[in-house]
Order: sequence, then structure tokens, then C-alpha cells
Amino acid sequence: MQEHAIRFENINMTFRAKRKEVAALRDISLEVGRHTFTSIVGPSGCGKSTLLSLCAGLKFPSSGRTYCDGQAVEAVNTDIGFVTQDSNLFPWMTLRENVEFPLRVRGLPARDRRARAQSQIDMVGLSGFEDHYPHQLSGGMQKRASIIRTLVYEPDVILMDEPFGALDAQTKMVLQDELLRMWSARKQTILFVTHDLTEAVALSDQVVVMSGRPGQIKGVFDVNLQRPRDVFQIHGQEGFARSYQQVWDCFRSELLAPEAPASVTEISA
Repeated sequence: MQEHAIRFENINMTFRAKRKEVAALRDISLEVGRHTFTSIVGPSGCGKSTLLSLCAGLKFPSSGRTYCDGQAVEAVNTDIGFVTQDSNLFPWMTLRENVEFPLRVRGLPARDRRARAQSQIDMVGLSGFEDHYPHQLSGGMQKRASIIRTLVYEPDVILMDEPFGALDAQTKMVLQDELLRMWSARKQTILFVTHDLTEAVALSDQVVVMSGRPGQIKGVFDVNLQRPRDVFQIHGQEGFARSYQQVWDCFRSELLAPEAPASVTEISA
């Protein structure tokens, strides 16, 4: 079995808009180790979410290849889990029905679906809300439900696109802690996009820093903090300040760099 679960190989990505081509990603090559937690940070618009979409088979590069579990991604990748910025819960389904839905699609018997869904619901403290609809749940509860709806079918690779970005600081830390606890139990491969450098360092084994558009990899940093980690006291954990400073120095230089003109090519008629 290959050591990496995800591999981006010489990825270039160009979008077309109003008879112009805009370079979004340039020469991206990256390996994400199996059973690791990797975060991607970078300026807005640098292509972080696009990398997740390439791995999910929702977009395809202009050149280069994306591999997941050793297989080239050439269609929608149904083997991965994808947690987006929005909860994307079905509003007409209860919490239990939402969590059971991926299992129903996969043809599991009703009794097995119920047992596995209930186990996940209990794990994130949502017992008693099984028959509530999404609009009856708080933002944090909806996010919990979104995460366990992905975890319930036990994908080996999970993509997470700023899942906690819209939450208040306290709820965010609680869910970060729960995510680490759930990840520690199964050690899936997680590729996590965030703008929050503290979040990236606190959660990850590795942090990837991207440049502004067209997005390129500016630095890759190992986070050598012991696990389990206490996200509520992460600033005091030995090695945190050093890891944070390494990431920040790379990220800051990108933020303070003069803005380069967009790489745009006119398309002739």
C-alpha cells in the first residue's frame, strides 16, 4: 500500500471567464500521507478549495493528475467524504434521517443504519435531537450533524473545506476538540482547508502554505506537537509557538508581498 493517500502531480488549473483565461493553480505537486491530518492555508482565492474539488472529482485540472488511494481521479470520487463550509443537511429530513442517508444510499439494512447512526449521534452529544429538523438545531449542532453524516459510512479520506469558519470562537474550539477525538479513533486521512493559522497548527500533522493566485505551494511544515492535543490550551503546549511562527513567517511574507497582476490570457475569437 502506498504511503500517501492523496497525490497532486504537476497540477495546473485555468478558468475561462468572459473570453479570458485566468490561471488559478500553477505547478502544484503535493503528497498527503495516509492516516495524517493535513491543513492547507493561503490567501483568499489562491485555490485551496479547488484542490479539494480536484480530489473529489468535482473539477479537473487543465494539466496534471490527481490521485486518491493510488487511483487517478477521473470522475466523481464516491469513496471520499466531503464536509463543506455549509452544513448541507436536507431540510426535509430529521437529524437521524440525515445521518442515515449515506447508509441508505449504500443499501444497508434499516436496523444497521439505525444502530450506526445512533452511535454517531451519541458520540457528538446530539442524543435527544434525533427527530429534530435542521432549522430546529443551532449552527454548531448542524455542523456536528454534517460531520457525522460523513463519518458514518467510514470513508478513509475526508476533505473538509473551512467547516468551522462561520462559528463563534467557543463553539469552534469545542468542535475542533471533537473532530480530533473522532479522528484519533480511526485515523482517517483528512485534508482540511482553513484561513485560521492557529486552527491549522492545533489540528494538523502538516501545514501547507499556498501563495496568492495563481496558487502555488510556498511551504510545507511538519507540526511536531504531541498527541492527544488540548485545543483549549494549545498556546501553552510545548512546540506550538515554534510551529506557529514557522507557518506565520511563510504566510506573512505572502500577505505583505506586492500584489501580482492576475495571470490573464485573452482568448482570440
